[in-house]
Amino acid sequence: MGDKGMGRTLALRANWRTALMLSLVMGLSGMALSSPASAEVQVEFVGYLARYMGDISRIDARREKSFRQYRSERSAGDVPVITKRPPDRTDKTDWANERLFPNLADYNVPDLFMKMLERGLKAADPGFKGKLVVSIDKMKIGDFSVAVIRASRRTQMAATVSLYDANGKLVKRQRVVTSLHPKHWGLGPYAGPDYAYAPGAFNTRVGPLAAQFTEAVLETLYPKYDAPGPISVRPR
Repeated sequence: MGDKGMGRTLALRANWRTALMLSLVMGLSGMALSSPASAEVQVEFVGYLARYMGDISRIDARREKSFRQYRSERSAGDVPVITKRPPDRTDKTDWANERLFPNLADYNVPDLFMKMLERGLKAADPGFKGKLVVSIDKMKIGDFSVAVIRASRRTQMAATVSLYDANGKLVKRQRVVTSLHPKHWGLGPYAGPDYAYAPGAFNTRVGPLAAQFTEAVLETLYPKYDAPGPISVRPR
C-alpha cells in the first residue's frame, strides 16, 4: 500500500469504568479501530499531530517532571542550579496536571485531553449515554519544543466535535477553534475548579491550551454549563 491518500490518526478511546485504550491507527483516512460499545469519549489526533504525538507527549512529560520537582516550567537540564529547590510546602495550589495525574508516570498528552473531557462531560451531563468524538487537526503552541506545532502567530487549537446519542444518531457536529485567554489568579495557593498552571506554561506546555480547548468544547455542547478552563497561578 503506497503513501498516497494515506492518513494517520492517533485514536484514544476510553470508558469511565474501564482502563484507557490508546491505539495508533495508520492507513486510509477513513480507517479506524472499533471502540467498545460503552465508550463515551473518543479523541483523535489527525495528520501531523498523530505523526508527532510521541515527541509532543514525551517533551511535555519531561517538563511536567521538572515542574513537580522544582516548580519551574523549564526542562530539568535548563533549570539553574540556584533555583533547583523542592516546592514550597505552604503552597497548597491544586495544580491541574497533578489533580488529573497524581502519579507522574501516568502522565501523557492524549490522556490529558481525555481526562479533561471525561470530567467535564460527567459534570455537564451526568446521565449521558451516548458518545463524544473529538477529532483534533490543529494545535499550535507559541514556544513549544517540537517545531511542527510551534506557533508563528498565536497559540491555537482546532477540532471537529461530534455528539451522538445512545442509539448512535448524530445529535450535533461543530467545528471548535480556540486560542488562549486564561483567567489570572496571582500568587498561589489556588484550589478552585479551574485548571491551574504557572505563567511560564502558557507559551510552552500543552496543558493550558488543552484546558482552554476542552472548556470551549463543553460549553459549545452545553451552553448552560460553566466548564473549567485555564487559570494562571504563580507558584510560591
